[in-house]
Amino acid sequence: MNTQETRLDGVAVCATAHEDPSQRLLMVTVSADDAPPETKPSSSQVALVIDRSGSMAGEKLEITKAAVAKLVRSLQSDDRVAIVAYDDQVDLITGLTSPSEPVARLVERIHPGGSTNLYGGWLMGAKVVGAGGRVILLSDGQANAGRYSDALSLTRQAEISYRDYKVTTSTIGVGRDYDEGLMAGMAYAGAGGHYFAKDADAIMEAFSQERFALRSLALSHVTIKIGQDIHHLGHVWAGETKQIVLKVTALTEPATIRFTRAGSSMYETVAIDLPTEFGFSDNVTLEALLAEIAESDRQASAVQDPTSARLAKEELRSLILRLMSHPLADSDVARVVREQAMQAIERLEQLERHYDEREASMLRKTRMQSAHNLTERAKAYTSEAGEFDAVRTFARQASAPTQSTRLDPVLFGMAPPEQWRRWRAYPVAREGRRLIVAMERARDGFLIDEMESALGLKIRAIQALTVELDAVLS
Repeated sequence: MNTQETRLDGVAVCATAHEDPSQRLLMVTVSADDAPPETKPSSSQVALVIDRSGSMAGEKLEITKAAVAKLVRSLQSDDRVAIVAYDDQVDLITGLTSPSEPVARLVERIHPGGSTNLYGGWLMGAKVVGAGGRVILLSDGQANAGRYSDALSLTRQAEISYRDYKVTTSTIGVGRDYDEGLMAGMAYAGAGGHYFAKDADAIMEAFSQERFALRSLALSHVTIKIGQDIHHLGHVWAGETKQIVLKVTALTEPATIRFTRAGSSMYETVAIDLPTEFGFSDNVTLEALLAEIAESDRQASAVQDPTSARLAKEELRSLILRLMSHPLADSDVARVVREQAMQAIERLEQLERHYDEREASMLRKTRMQSAHNLTERAKAYTSEAGEFDAVRTFARQASAPTQSTRLDPVLFGMAPPEQWRRWRAYPVAREGRRLIVAMERARDGFLIDEMESALGLKIRAIQALTVELDAVLS
């Protein structure tokens, strides 16, 4: 058999070995069980780092302050939160403290200032939260002050902070003018979420998904070790499935998985079983190809002129031709990736013919977001209306299967029909004090908080597509 599963307490690790004339691959899939209904969410340490430079003045800063204040008010009493505001100066508005109304009001009093010392703001946040903490960094511009201001250096700092000091970095880039290589790079290296908030309203959605991330963490700092090689898998949410495809030469090396569980600072290192022989797997080759496409998207920062646009177009077209000829080309994820790539190829062709920096900047941002979404499918995000169902397809593919997504008429009576329509959700089952709800915005932490308050139950959100919701709620 070319597949071997190792079952741990609440965690499953599946290893699949593939061989063809050109390569030997090992796909390791890690799945975390959905948290039991009675489980209390683990406490969090989070630093909210806000760009208050002059370019943020007006609606962007006002919505940012409202979103940050809302996040503060939504946290548990045993969580800890710090607020950092930066322009050319960095101010610690409050150190790590219990979330409270006074802290939320401090956020609401932040005013715009001057330049952008992004590194200084991020560094203060990382130092304050400490090991196991999370920094949520927001900016709408270019880093132009502080010790480091280039994408390579800042990405490296985020990587060091994650790997050596166990601090996660999430980034929210606002509008058209932020440095996409810097912001996406820091999130990728820092194992956090990345959000291209195209407009001011999308800022609230990004913070809402970060709220969901804080409440959903099951495993953190997950690494797979094969022989002497260590591969970082980042964080895994409750009910999430993640995979990584590795190039190997043999299956004889010892293999382990290492992680910490939510609410614990202690590492667990467990031996995992590898298959005893290679076989053939379309799933493995598809995942390997999707990883190549994600890496191509991640290199979008190189598109700076007509020549680089042509080279990027040719590379992406070659990858998509391979995807179209793959046996699993009609799978939901492959279809979504193909559609997104075809749109990117069209935009690259336009830039090749007539290069426009503003259009190139938007292309770089959308491709960086696509890279994040393909790598972190459960945590996918978009502020583009036309991409919503694509992101939901990613999220559903990376989530634990649910026995039924049928509307339960009895449970539907727990709230007025117009309330369910406003929530864009419907109930499918109940497990004690927990209600399973199919939602269009299944990772909207603020909305889930609202539903829990209104219904008096814990909510487990499962991803529904628009067509399903429209059929049920019409």
